[in-house]
Amino acid sequence: MVNLPFWRVKLLKQRRKMSNLSSKVFAEAKTVNNLKHSIYRMTSEIAVYSCIGSIKKKNLW
Repeated sequence: MVNLPFWRVKLLKQRRKMSNLSSKVFAEAKTVNNLKHSIYRMTSEIAVYSCIGSIKKKNLW
């Protein structure tokens, strides 16, 4: 068993969530023929990922 830091686990889970969601969101964007749709839908998930990364850099976890 690998002992990963808490922030790393959160980062990996968020990355997996974004990966799964991006496929669905891109398919939706193709259906409505609007790429901005996928960018809009992914913005909050990207912000969460960035926040986890910046917290890690500040050694808050």
